[in-house]
Amino acid sequence: MTIEDLVERFERLDRDVENLSKVLLIFIALLSARAIFMIYEQKLSELWGVLSPMAALVAALLVARIATRLIMSNNILRADDRRHDVVRITHHLLAITTDLRSRVGYLKKLLTDGNLPVFVLRDLATTIERRYETLLERDAYKYLPGPTVDLIGQMSGSIFGICLLAGGLEKATTDQPMASVGSVPSQERDAMVASVEELLGKITNLIDNIYEVRTNLNSAVAKQ
Repeated sequence: MTIEDLVERFERLDRDVENLSKVLLIFIALLSARAIFMIYEQKLSELWGVLSPMAALVAALLVARIATRLIMSNNILRADDRRHDVVRITHHLLAITTDLRSRVGYLKKLLTDGNLPVFVLRDLATTIERRYETLLERDAYKYLPGPTVDLIGQMSGSIFGICLLAGGLEKATTDQPMASVGSVPSQERDAMVASVEELLGKITNLIDNIYEVRTNLNSAVAKQ
């Protein structure tokens, strides 16, 4: 049995207990009305016949209320576990995306200044690709809304383009191991800078979306 099946059964049990409590309250109200009527009619000898089932109903209601309390306690624990899980995942994602933005920002600076060797560009592009791959882990998608997940997928083209261009530039300067980025034709560098700027915009949007998830969580906790 999967966790989804267990959650569905748990929620169904919660509803059943609540409905049972309502039915028991109705029966208790009816028996109470009958007991009052008997007292009013001075039929005290018949009153004991009403008190016995009423006591059983009260006991059943008490059991139902205890069950409801246990279910509510379990719900609170589940909600708290979920909140901690959201905090853990969003903290992790914020750390990754912030670091990714810093690396991509440095890549843009490297392309613009053109002072460092081309192989540094290749190594930096590789670390950016590995950092991006961390965002593709299954846990990262657990609490993110659909548009945010789509945004992560849209970044893959830019990441691939950066790695492809960095590898191409390195091959083009194979006979010059220490060739600087500035020696690369400006047309190729401009294309790479444009791709990097587009990627920076997507990363910034992703960070904003993750912060929004955290903000919504904090707002929900504040309302409780």
